[in-house]
Amino acid sequence: MLEGVQRRMLLRVGSAYRTTSTVALQVITGVIPIDLMVEERRYLYEMGNGQELAIRKAARERILNLWQRRWELNEEKGQWTKRLIPDLRPWVTCRHRRTDFYISQFLTGHRSFGTYTQRLGISENALCVYCGEEDSPEHTVLYCHRWAPYRIAIYGELGFQLTAETLVAHMIEDKRQGNTIGESSKELIAALISLAKTCNYQNLEKEVIYDRLVVGISELTLEKL
Repeated sequence: MLEGVQRRMLLRVGSAYRTTSTVALQVITGVIPIDLMVEERRYLYEMGNGQELAIRKAARERILNLWQRRWELNEEKGQWTKRLIPDLRPWVTCRHRRTDFYISQFLTGHRSFGTYTQRLGISENALCVYCGEEDSPEHTVLYCHRWAPYRIAIYGELGFQLTAETLVAHMIEDKRQGNTIGESSKELIAALISLAKTCNYQNLEKEVIYDRLVVGISELTLEKL
């Protein structure tokens, strides 16, 4: 029950799609799972209610270690998110970490990608309509020639190329790099949505409208996030 309440909140916080797994939502928003929050409070109570800073820090480190272990053992859901963010601590503790409607799509792989639309039965296959490769988030953002101008802009600003293994690391390493990657990724995915053609996603619009109503986020709110 508590996890369900937290999940509904995190869908709003991350501006994510309702098909996103709870474990992925917790990671991209940097919000500790509700049961681990309870465990942290129990630990602090037993340690004298955590009045000392050292005790509070120790309690948080303990919970982050438990969360990390759970994330590593998870082999079912949020695997693309896990590949991008294998180590939770740098992401969760980053002060300039950001998520919005567009970045959450890339971090979760839920939206305008063939691997996602095929799984939901929206498209017949997971092939990119531009190059015929499997249209995963990695393919669209990092490799597909259709979106090369966006990547060139990112690489020109940063001075180096990105991979799935290094992208998030660079986002949290430096605020400027994070803003550059975030804004360029946002523009790329926004363009992808406006075309509504890539990955056999011609029937996108009704799905998007329905999804936003379920999540409870208006178009105006999305623009502000």
